[in-house]
Order: sequence, then structure tokens, then C-alpha cells
Amino acid sequence: MMASLRSDVHYVDVHDWTQNVSDPSITDLRRAKLPDTEVENRKVDQYLQEEDKRMCLVSRLLPRYLVNKATAVPFREVSVMNRERRQQGMFKPVYGPPYTKPLDPSKCVWEAYPSFSISHDNGMVAMAVHPLYGVGVDIQCLALPRIYTSARQFIDEMRGDVLSEDEYGFIDSHTADEDRLREFYRIWTAKESYQKCVGLGFALPMTELEVDQSGDISRLEDGKWASQRSGFRLKSFTLKRCDGTEFVGCICVGELSACDPSWTCYRPKEWPSPSMGQGDIVISLRPVSVSENLLTPSDA
Repeated sequence: MMASLRSDVHYVDVHDWTQNVSDPSITDLRRAKLPDTEVENRKVDQYLQEEDKRMCLVSRLLPRYLVNKATAVPFREVSVMNRERRQQGMFKPVYGPPYTKPLDPSKCVWEAYPSFSISHDNGMVAMAVHPLYGVGVDIQCLALPRIYTSARQFIDEMRGDVLSEDEYGFIDSHTADEDRLREFYRIWTAKESYQKCVGLGFALPMTELEVDQSGDISRLEDGKWASQRSGFRLKSFTLKRCDGTEFVGCICVGELSACDPSWTCYRPKEWPSPSMGQGDIVISLRPVSVSENLLTPSDA
């Protein structure tokens, strides 16, 4: 039987939220929702810009919201397990019900801690989740960084750190600046979502990955490109803000046995996770509201 490659991407546009993170009413809700409030608040308040504070707060609330929705465990009782790699200064949080409380078998809940991945850019926060496989997600706003005057200038500067010759050639075959930029971000988000999924982050250089025009990814192994399709699937998607701002995104789903063993965030009852077969990812994009879902007095 082919395992389900359906994956949800929950996303939040913090521009739709009209209140400030420092408003007294929001401060009270933060205290009610997040455990170890002093630490959590410090992480949020370390940012100077309101948009950055909002994205940080949403990134901490969104996984807890999902676990609460599935298990009815209150936000602040949701456990956070950090799989640390101190030598690289990296960690990956895994969220789930409290370890001391068994899951209610009568409810539709996960048998193991699901894998989460979060990305944010320009006021948009996206979280991918899958109960069986490792997962990685990345989003990028389809906009040219301010210090550049053209997509060609930007891509030429990033080329040596990101692109293979074939990837650069394909991008350069497009004539319109926006098309060049979209293809660059398609490749960038594919590579970063794979880096997150496999568990190596930027310790795995982007130049050791190559994305073809169909979206499949290969990895440089012993000087040769090796397809990763047997253990990983990638799928690009697009998010749009009400003002028309577009975000390019990609999700990567991978068999846990193919992920870095020191980074794998949980073990399901059946190990290794089921084979992916030949299926492709089917994404469900699910908008989440800060005021209606994340910072409500109920479920605190």
C-alpha cells in the first residue's frame, strides 16, 4: 500500500493582525499561552521591528495550536523537545502532548510526535507538518532585495553559493526579471526545504544540491549527482497576500531512515517509516488567524 504523501501547510499573514505584540491584552494572552513566559517573551522581544516580533510569536504559537487542536492539550502544557546539534549551533524543536499523559485512543491523534518545520519571511509564517515522515519547508517573498537593481545582478552575486551551472543556465534562459527571480526562489526554497528535512541545515552547502526543472533534487555524493527521489519528495507552492504580494514556497517530505540519524526528531511505532513508493506530495494550504486561532482566551 502506498503511504499518504498528503501534507498540510498552515500559514499566517501577520499583516492581517491589527494589534501590537506589546499591547497589555496581548501580553496577558502570551503569558497564558506560553510556558516559561520570561524565556519565551525574551525571544519575542529581542527583535526591534514589530513585524519580526509578530513572526517570532506566531512561530512559537503555531505548533502548539496544532497540537491543541488535535489533542485538546492546553497550549502551555504542550511539550517541546529540542534535538540539539551543539557543534553546529543548531536545534530543532518537536512539539507534542506532555510526556506523562497518554494520548486518548478515542481521539484522532498522532501515534508519535509529528515532524514540524517553520519558515517565515516578510510577515508571512508557514508551518509544514507530517505524522509519518521528516519534513522541511521554506518560503521566500517574490521581491528583489533592496540593495539590488535587477534580478540578474542579485542572482549573479548569489550564484557561486547557491546554483549549479545547469540551474544558472535555466534561470538565465528567462528574459523577464520576475521570471528569473521566481525560478531562483523556486530552486532556493527547494534546497532549503531539503536541508531542513534531512536535518543538516546550511551545514549541507546548497552547491552540493541540484534541482531539476521537474522539481526533483539530487545530492553530490563522491563527486557524482545522486537522485534523492527514492527517499524524498519536493513540492513547490505559492502563497498570496491580500495586496497581491506573492511568496514562493517548497515543502520536502523524507523517509526518516534517510534523514540524519542524530537529527531525526521522533520514532513512530513502525520503524522505519513506510516507503514513499512512487507518489507525489499533495499539499493542503490552511490559513490560520492570529486573533481567531492563536491568541484567543479559550484553549489557553
